Amino acid sequence: MKRGMLIMVMVGLLALLAGCVPEKSPLVGVWHKDNAGELPVESLEIKFNDVGKYDAVRNFVFGKHDYYGYGPSGTYAIADNHLVFTVTGVSGYASDDSYSDLYQSGMREAYPDRTQRYYEIDGDTLYLYESEEKRETPGVFLTGTFHRGEIKKCSLYEAYYRYD
Repeated sequence: MKRGMLIMVMVGLLALLAGCVPEKSPLVGVWHKDNAGELPVESLEIKFNDVGKYDAVRNFVFGKHDYYGYGPSGTYAIADNHLVFTVTGVSGYASDDSYSDLYQSGMREAYPDRTQRYYEIDGDTLYLYESEEKRETPGVFLTGTFHRGEIKKCSLYEAYYRYD
């Protein structure tokens, strides 16, 4: 009798704990946007992880093995229909030293410590807006239409970015 009661209590506790597991955010993963097909290829890739951190990279590709990129990283939080990005660092890279000045100046670009964006997710598409009106604002960082998946696997970016 005691053994049966103990088993029932254990099963009940396990069921209770399973209900307490937080739901994974639909943002988790990699999202990208690019100018699809023309050189130079310009893109933005955002990686969200499940512990509230992100990395954003702006990529510029001019030809095969000819590229540079830079961007902020930090934390993100979801509040209502807003995404709040907090910058904690910046990094960059280049295919060779000739782009050093470009990506260094990009890394010095003034990323605000805190950025708020309105967002919507529709299947494998993420929309980031600067204002509640949900209008595209070209040229504004961390806005636009993003597609789920890494940029390297899309369009002709892969042909120019990878090494043979």
